[in-house]
Amino acid sequence: MSMTDLQTSPPLRLRALDAEDLQVMSGLLQDAIVTVGDMAFDQETHEFSLAVQRFRWELLDDVEVKPDPARCQRIHSALIVSHVAQVKTLNLDFSKRAQVLDLLALMGCDEGLKITFAGGVELKLMGQNWQVKLADFGEAWPTQCKPCHSEALAKLDASMGR
Repeated sequence: MSMTDLQTSPPLRLRALDAEDLQVMSGLLQDAIVTVGDMAFDQETHEFSLAVQRFRWELLDDVEVKPDPARCQRIHSALIVSHVAQVKTLNLDFSKRAQVLDLLALMGCDEGLKITFAGGVELKLMGQNWQVKLADFGEAWPTQCKPCHSEALAKLDASMGR
């Protein structure tokens, strides 16, 4: 893939309706960076949204341990979860709007959907028949390195069947 191809590769526009779709989306969102201030729950529309800086995993081959730096990019993305009745948190204070979080995984749970972040932070989006949309926006930019994963993250991946 040439540098021109990387710069013009189309933005992602995805929708997840079931656990299988969600697993694909979770992989694409792994290591996304989000600030607490970029999260919002609209009780009227029953939508929870996050604006993230997503690492563009789709540009890399799985086997690339040390990829070409030109292929390491981030892009702004919007994640919107519909049909959310209530939001529960673990180790998260919404008043700390500047706090930066590293998104680890999205997964379905009995009550709805769970978003897990590094440091033991979790969001539970309570609701039935959830629908998740992911859309990239703006221009991608180069980043210095590919995110690396610890043993703890490998265990999380294993527990999710990845």
